[in-house]
Amino acid sequence: MRHKQVLADDEIPPGYPRDLESTAVLADGRRVWIRPLASCDHDGLSWEIENADSETLYLRFFTRAMRSRPDFVATLVDIDYHDELALAAIGPNGEGAGVARYVRTDESDVAQLAIVIGREWRNAGLAGLLLSHIQRPAWERGIRHMTAVYLAENEAVDALRKSQGLPAPVIRHGMAEINWDLPEPPDDVA
Repeated sequence: MRHKQVLADDEIPPGYPRDLESTAVLADGRRVWIRPLASCDHDGLSWEIENADSETLYLRFFTRAMRSRPDFVATLVDIDYHDELALAAIGPNGEGAGVARYVRTDESDVAQLAIVIGREWRNAGLAGLLLSHIQRPAWERGIRHMTAVYLAENEAVDALRKSQGLPAPVIRHGMAEINWDLPEPPDDVA
């Protein structure tokens, strides 16, 4: 199952922020298309979760049992693009490369962030790229602070945290949590 890089007009749900679509070239030269997830991604995302290695599932969801929850994928693609936003990175052949997602918490200006990168796409700067791409729309939607919870053993997240200058985590019971203020995005230069 593959993802479409560009959605057809009849696949675009209400509120879909087409302005968040872009292309990028990673450090290793591979090109990815970045766009918000939409309900038409359900089958592709189901396939990605079903075929993901157990380490990826465990590091992202803290469990290897995601395959047994068929309703779970619907919650991942049924988003409002304001309080919840997910940006997918899609490779040249339509393969899912990674996803960055935020969900606003009960505190109106705080969102929890999660990023997952497919095994074949790691160590090319994709996580940092997705992080930078999701922070601007979060700011524009009134989010001023982000938090991320991850397994303390997840060295990739800690490396990303350090490379992005994010604060040191608080670690409790094997879980690490970081909280940071979103920087105000610079004005676009014409």
